[in-house]
Amino acid sequence: MSPRKLPLLAAVMMTPIAAGIAQAAPAGRVLMVVGDASAERSGQKSPLKRGALVEEGDRLTTGAASSVQVMFTDQGLIALRENSSFKIEKFSFQQGADAANFKLEKGGVRTVTGQVGKANNKDYSLDAVVATIGIRGTNFELVLCEGQCAGNGSAAKNGLYGVVRGASGGTSRITISNDAGDKLLGKNDSFFVADRNTPAQQLVAPPSFVTARSESAKKTAEKSEEKTDSKTAEKATDKPAEKDSTKSEGTKSDNTKTQTKTEPTSQPDKSAEAPTP
Repeated sequence: MSPRKLPLLAAVMMTPIAAGIAQAAPAGRVLMVVGDASAERSGQKSPLKRGALVEEGDRLTTGAASSVQVMFTDQGLIALRENSSFKIEKFSFQQGADAANFKLEKGGVRTVTGQVGKANNKDYSLDAVVATIGIRGTNFELVLCEGQCAGNGSAAKNGLYGVVRGASGGTSRITISNDAGDKLLGKNDSFFVADRNTPAQQLVAPPSFVTARSESAKKTAEKSEEKTDSKTAEKATDKPAEKDSTKSEGTKSDNTKTQTKTEPTSQPDKSAEAPTP
């Protein structure tokens, strides 16, 4: 090998090592951001954008009418609601060292569990102030109420509300644990936990504020529907115009051939009117 190439080769080999020291391994990547969302890392706060990497120790927050979705390296997914705070306490997706420990500090989250915790359920946990959620391989939704929740026209009690949504490569169950004990719930089960010293209470059905979409999700859906309606209206308007042009030319041609003296009627051609979107 030429001596001139040695410094370059050494630099290339040292680059990953230096990068590993300066930056922790990414835990996941941001899939979508609506509105105001940010990540706090080592005391510094920065806005989140699509494609941004998140790491162990990051605190993710959303503002009013905002949301963020993150896909983790084990294919797990979280979707934060508006006015939420969520911390990645610990995350590792390595053979023999799997760990996914999260903390919902405020607001609400929907999570789909990934590979971490699939082999060993104890590798996954989500602390939600009044209780800790363990998994058996599923996806679930949580809302931490602190005076902001209301259902059926009245304020809801403060505490943790949740619902088990379904399978995610496991048994579709979660374990709710606090100082009052453990409770195992399955698919479509909903619950309420008042505080750390009160056992989880199973509900007949989840409250409307748990199942309802966030304001940001509604706005995103509305914008999508508006664009679809607009495109449909444009297509519907263009098509009759093309047909009328063809008919008009055909009428002129026929009149020329027959040399008829009949004058065209003054009534407007209804088929030329654009349909109402």
